[in-house]
Amino acid sequence: AVQLVFYGAWMWKRHRAKLITEEMLRFARRNPLLLVAFGLCEGAFFPLVFYAAARLPGGLVQILNQTLIPATVLFSFTFLGRRYNFRQLAGVAVVLIGVLLAAADPSQLAQAAVGVRLQDVGICVVAYCMQALAMVVKEAVL
Repeated sequence: AVQLVFYGAWMWKRHRAKLITEEMLRFARRNPLLLVAFGLCEGAFFPLVFYAAARLPGGLVQILNQTLIPATVLFSFTFLGRRYNFRQLAGVAVVLIGVLLAAADPSQLAQAAVGVRLQDVGICVVAYCMQALAMVVKEAVL
């Protein structure tokens, strides 16, 4: 609710300063569900990621952050109809493998895994998927 009030006041101020045009307002009136979807995704991302990050080791949170890449590819394929060629998909795979290899010191992983709940990992992954979905919704607007 705070975010909605803040953005509403910010938009009102920008509209009074003529930085938001009538065309922009017409778009918002014609596509309220798109704006609601974006707001829900962004609104869910922040509390979920902070909740999970407080319960997970920092290094693991950064690794889980990489779920943004495949989630964005999946959502843009699903909702925008974007097609990716083999090289692009292989590039995503190489980046993910590189991140995992760089972070995969077995002794540190064993220490970090102590006390980590799978539920917290899942919440973190869902949070980053919500952010990826919000980015795809923004792209659909543009």
